Amino acid sequence: MALASPDLKKVGIAYYDFTLPGPDSYQNTLETTSIFFLKKVEQMQAVERMTVHKGYFSYSVLQIVPNLDNIVAPGAQIEIFYFILGAKPKEAEPGQQAKNDIEVDYHVQKEDGTLAIRWSPQKYDSALVPGQALPLKQTVQITDDKGGKKTETRDLGPGKYDLVLKITDKVSGETLEKKIGFEVK
Repeated sequence: MALASPDLKKVGIAYYDFTLPGPDSYQNTLETTSIFFLKKVEQMQAVERMTVHKGYFSYSVLQIVPNLDNIVAPGAQIEIFYFILGAKPKEAEPGQQAKNDIEVDYHVQKEDGTLAIRWSPQKYDSALVPGQALPLKQTVQITDDKGGKKTETRDLGPGKYDLVLKITDKVSGETLEKKIGFEVK
């Protein structure tokens, strides 16, 4: 990538070697793009064409600031952004756009693998997951000294956790599990 100041007095070049898997690598299996947490998302006036920004990127009409360190405050919610590669579309009626039938089961595990939070499975008709919001609230059952039980909702406490995604393509039957580490601090 070559970068230059508007007056062209400063010019720089940056190299970064990486490999992008071709479509053949996920024809018979599921894969995702990098899954990252969002810090902030704003809508822009129009679609931007191939512009590089410091600290954020644009997708369609969205300006997205990623949370690259995956650290969130207690009581916050996390939002994630990713594409599911290799999902097969459902048969579509003539003149209709083919849609996916994808289900993702999200849950949070503590470092020792025990379950901390589980949300209802989410359904998507597109391979793009543009900012799925997941509140970091736990529902706990409390037993008082008389043996009575009640449920209470609490913020996820400080510590290190894994966000686990179990992705199922309902059309092909393919599944994939991904884990993303994060910290509540």
